[in-house]
Amino acid sequence: MNKKRPGNVFRRSRCRIVLVLLAGFLLLFTATLAAIYLTSYQELYRGNLDMLENYIQLYQKNGNPGLTQTQPQKDFRRDFRRDDDGNRFALASFYSVEFNPDGDAVSVDSGLSSLYSREQLIQISQELSNREKQQGIYDNFIYSVTDLNGQTLVALMDNTLVTDSFTTLFQNTLLVGSIMALVLLLCSIVLARWIIRPLEESDRQQRQFLSDAGHELKTPVSVVNANAELLSRQIGPNQWLENIQFENNRMADLISHLLLLVRTEQVQIPLEPVGKKSSPSLFSFLYARENPEFTPENPFYH
Repeated sequence: MNKKRPGNVFRRSRCRIVLVLLAGFLLLFTATLAAIYLTSYQELYRGNLDMLENYIQLYQKNGNPGLTQTQPQKDFRRDFRRDDDGNRFALASFYSVEFNPDGDAVSVDSGLSSLYSREQLIQISQELSNREKQQGIYDNFIYSVTDLNGQTLVALMDNTLVTDSFTTLFQNTLLVGSIMALVLLLCSIVLARWIIRPLEESDRQQRQFLSDAGHELKTPVSVVNANAELLSRQIGPNQWLENIQFENNRMADLISHLLLLVRTEQVQIPLEPVGKKSSPSLFSFLYARENPEFTPENPFYH
């Protein structure tokens, strides 16, 4: 197991940028899609419910308009939000079942299609007439339960076309959204690299400068130390010379630590499982490379 290099910070930053961009896109895409679908579905639902109410009014006036699919009269027309020529009404499939107070079906309108038998319509209508909700959606139907002078009328409108259209549109939207997400992923990777590249270059130049400066400073410090040693042998103990040597040694330690910090980003230290004999720390490992006289008895070793 190897210790991760600090350079991984930039890779993690790139991943965060990509994740933020993708998360923002998915959130915006989902919210927009939900708003569009919800608004469109509510509009279609209200329009279909208006047509179903119009059918009930025609039923009350004509007895059973669904048998002929007659275009509604102008007095009973509603604003369908699409057109005003009654085409949607004429093309829609309506069904109805009328029950007497005893719950027996006295009239069944199965429309012009043979998709549903009388028995199926009666069974569905009986179930809907017992519900507390008078209007709503049941399976592929929009329904409305109305009281007609003591009789109960259950009117149904086939909503299969709308449901299938929304399902197909939703599938196509998901497909297009997936392609867009993939394209955004690729663009995000390129963008993240473009954003992080100046930071990586700046970090590289900084580490290179510290390394070069550290090595350049070691030479004059070593020269000062050597001259101070020779001068000490010639003139003997001297307070000012001791101050020079003390500060020069401090400078040498600072340079060693500076080079140590630079090399921590270039060296991988093997880690041992917990429970085994303690290994040298990262600092002591690198310090030993700079100072051959370093021994395990050194306080940095633990």
